[in-house]
Amino acid sequence: MRIAARTRIRPTGNLTGSSSHVSADRPSAPMTTTRLASALAVLAVCASVSNARAAGGLKVEEHRPATWDDDLDQLRDAGLGQSRGVPIVPTGLHDAPRSSRDTQAPAVLFLNFDGAELISGPDDARSNVTTIANMAGPYPAYGDEGSKRAAIMQAVREDWSAYNAVVTDRRPPEGDYIMTMVGPGNPDNDSKLGIALLDCEDARTRNNVVFAFHSANDSHTATSTATTISQEIGHSLGLEHVSEPADIMNPTNVGGNPSFRDECLPLSSTDVQCPDQHEAQCGVPDQQNAHAELYTLIGPATPDASGPSIQIAAPLEGENFELDERFEIIIDADDGVTIHKAALFVNAVLQDTDDAAPFGWTAQQDVAGEYDIRVEIQDTQGFIRVSNTVTITVGRATSADDAGALPPPTSYGAPGEPETCACTSGSPSRHLSTWALVLLMGLVARRRGG
Repeated sequence: MRIAARTRIRPTGNLTGSSSHVSADRPSAPMTTTRLASALAVLAVCASVSNARAAGGLKVEEHRPATWDDDLDQLRDAGLGQSRGVPIVPTGLHDAPRSSRDTQAPAVLFLNFDGAELISGPDDARSNVTTIANMAGPYPAYGDEGSKRAAIMQAVREDWSAYNAVVTDRRPPEGDYIMTMVGPGNPDNDSKLGIALLDCEDARTRNNVVFAFHSANDSHTATSTATTISQEIGHSLGLEHVSEPADIMNPTNVGGNPSFRDECLPLSSTDVQCPDQHEAQCGVPDQQNAHAELYTLIGPATPDASGPSIQIAAPLEGENFELDERFEIIIDADDGVTIHKAALFVNAVLQDTDDAAPFGWTAQQDVAGEYDIRVEIQDTQGFIRVSNTVTITVGRATSADDAGALPPPTSYGAPGEPETCACTSGSPSRHLSTWALVLLMGLVARRRGG
């Protein structure tokens, strides 16, 4: 079955038959000979995965983009390599009044895409006051209300999904919050992507103001912009730069999709500013475990006991389609703010994942038969819900076995389940090659959501 997601917000790794390096604001290119060869290589991996599972297990290694090991010249050739700015160590200012944090209440992270008139003084996001004096004055808006801005929001939410934090682009009416000014407001007109005050142990104020120098028209993907935002927020919680490019706190724009790592990593500077905060987690002052420090400062995410629910709105049960007729797979979920991704299964085989509302896919099939469609969604707290199953027919099946149902794989959200191919647990099915061929030759470019 040919599958194309109806939206493409943020790539989260290799997906069945799709490129893992498609940017949030650049459509997939038509399949070339090179891409065809790459896709064939993916199918070869699928076969080895199936065989390994049948033999009793598979060790999945973490994907590491090549750019994470490039030198600075190579990064710049790839359009990366910019600095995210050295955090500013506050001096000579009185602290703003610091409210006590309710340990049960989430930290509120307000992303201000709309600009503001900033004034100079001790940081107070509630009153648009910034400690960084040369940032005072009118700060420009990001300049986009559409899909790229939504993609950034989704990406930042993913960065902070493990922690007791709420990410919003609407100014909270009350309470404490960290404000990130997102817009092309770099007063030095240089290449750095952001700046923030370093607030060790979050001790100065709960209302920091940080800056991400991005605009709707720049060349940076949503993922790259989100990393800048999350890093500057991290500085406002006492996180310093580390040398590891897989960590959000790496100071250089290196592409990929870094995270707050749960490991002690060397700081990239010998001039340590928050030694007590780091030593409490790593036992030494010059290493940092960003994940553990955030757990201590703002706490782990509070599970949503209800979890999201989901129904397939289209196609309808029993609906029939002609061979090669395109149809929409549309899902209706009641937890759109916190959904992390949706996964599409056809005859129990994982076909594709989608990571932004409105969730859904465009499908097309040139093999007659009966097909069972279901969708799983996972929210940012790790809850998974399974939709109803809808059975459709395509063309006129020659036998009841034409659809070739496969044994269900482990849930796509489970640890160790790769998202690189539509592989299933157990012995390889005789239908796997047919499905793989249809997917390989039939995938079309994802369509952007508005």
